Amino acid sequence: MVKYDENGDIVVGLLDDTRVLSKTIIERYNYKDIKENFDYLVEILEMNKMYHSMYRDLLDYEVTDDLEFKTYVNPSVVNFTYDTRENHLSTTDTAVFSLDKTHYEQYVELCKQLLLKVKQSWKQLNEVERFIIKSLEFDNPSSTDEQLQDQLMYCNKKYYQYKKSGFIKLGTQLQIDRAPKKMDSPKFECDKLTVE
Repeated sequence: MVKYDENGDIVVGLLDDTRVLSKTIIERYNYKDIKENFDYLVEILEMNKMYHSMYRDLLDYEVTDDLEFKTYVNPSVVNFTYDTRENHLSTTDTAVFSLDKTHYEQYVELCKQLLLKVKQSWKQLNEVERFIIKSLEFDNPSSTDEQLQDQLMYCNKKYYQYKKSGFIKLGTQLQIDRAPKKMDSPKFECDKLTVE
């Protein structure tokens, strides 16, 4: 639970910092690629609101001061993901369907699904990881690594462990390293699909 001081600022020393990935696990991942792909994903989230200006309110989102990812999409909407390898639809998968902007330009439903997947993946982060990613990706103006390191009172190594842990957790939940950036339009053959 996020705590605030008398000025209304988050008391960063009381943020939950459990379940951070170990340095050994972090080394197994290509952090740089995951971070670049997540930056690209955030860009897609912003662009979706412009492409579908008629649905801007529905596609809006925010990361609140309580470090929650809020969307205006009804979460009871069935969340389908199409897996071309297995030829089935999944309702529980958090994997990003595509990083191809043209698909999101064409289908507002994909935009909604993307928001729900990011929201579901966000829940897997601890509060320190959320605070770092919120400050770097979603705040305007965004903070710098040095500012966050001072604010959290973490040494350089500890700060970067938490930063990398948060991005890697999001990246693996969303499977953004597997999401194609350019793809042909999928050919949906409804009679051959099964729902997982």
